[in-house]
Amino acid sequence: MDAYTELDARQGWNLSPGVTLAIVGRNLLAPSHREYGSASLAAYEQRIEREAFLRIEIEY
Repeated sequence: MDAYTELDARQGWNLSPGVTLAIVGRNLLAPSHREYGSASLAAYEQRIEREAFLRIEIEY
């Protein structure tokens, strides 16, 4: 497996007490990278894709 560097970022804003809005980005340096895992002792390859999303956190 080739080496890779990844970058994740999150910026959040407190909209009110107990409510947070955040924009999140994961694996921002490349469109995807390979990782290996195991399922029932058989190795498999998995592609981890770049992603971005909004997140709303509500605490009550």
